[in-house]
Amino acid sequence: MNVQSTRRARRDAERTRRSGRTALAGGLAILLLGGTGLGFVVFDSEQHATGPTVPAECDTTQRVPVVTDQTMADILKQKPVDSQSCIVLDTTRQGDDPDDHAEPQQDMSAGLWIPTSSAVFPTTSETKRFTIHTESLATSSPVVVAPEHTRDFTTWTDIIGDSSVLMGNPLRDNAAHAAARSAVAEVQNNTASKQQLTRAMIARTVSGESGQAASTEAELLESSVSQERMAVVSEKGFLDFVESHPQGDQVRAMVPGSGAWLLDYPLMVPSEAASRNETIAQAAEEIAVYLDSERGLQVLTDHHLRGVDGRRLADSRSAAAAPVWSFRTRCLGSG
Repeated sequence: MNVQSTRRARRDAERTRRSGRTALAGGLAILLLGGTGLGFVVFDSEQHATGPTVPAECDTTQRVPVVTDQTMADILKQKPVDSQSCIVLDTTRQGDDPDDHAEPQQDMSAGLWIPTSSAVFPTTSETKRFTIHTESLATSSPVVVAPEHTRDFTTWTDIIGDSSVLMGNPLRDNAAHAAARSAVAEVQNNTASKQQLTRAMIARTVSGESGQAASTEAELLESSVSQERMAVVSEKGFLDFVESHPQGDQVRAMVPGSGAWLLDYPLMVPSEAASRNETIAQAAEEIAVYLDSERGLQVLTDHHLRGVDGRRLADSRSAAAAPVWSFRTRCLGSG
């Protein structure tokens, strides 16, 4: 490689690093200033057959589309078809990268939507066409995954400011977004000051750890194990990892004593269809009732999701119980 090519490569690498830092700084700044920082929510067209058993009483079925993430889609596939309504759910997986497209790739007016977090409401254009049916179907806490010998944290503000902690980009990573939101709530609750959070944000963006912004949860967890580093992920992601990874028992999950902003899986119905389409309304009600039933709660637990109360999972590897903040009190009505 000649000198000119070497210099160009260095410039490109530095530009990439600056871009990563800017994206992370921007995401945290939006959160601090009161926005949500999630960007757009996009959907792909990949269909996943539900494969339900249709009761013999159903001569015909009514199919209702549901857009959600892969975990909730898998959970809904286990929902029995009601013999009276004969409604079958057609789940479509939510897109993973908000930067791929600026607008959803399908008409969302004809079906239900279950985003991972109600924090998308203020920024997503689609939310203007939706009404909340159920504020939360399930929850998952952001956690700090760490080797056994590492120290505990008392606040999320400290976590954000510690460059040794691996963390995704809050604009793209659900757990990082929830962690950053948790830090903002600490400021609102006077657990940390705005100045402390600002310093933590600056430390995070200048540390060089912003390269982790493109990392997936699995990659962050792999790095946590291989490098004996702390990492911010969702509790569900952590429990999925330790269940399948040969070194999963070498790390633990913890939540700062200040509490956590939970991912809360709200159930959304199209505003227009909710009042004139009985099938859509009935499908939403069936989902809410099912996931609040004993069987539904067990299915949530099997997929490493907490119930709506945020109570610690029975799994001994679940993070210790901590105070949680509901979306209504920490966002819409706070101030």
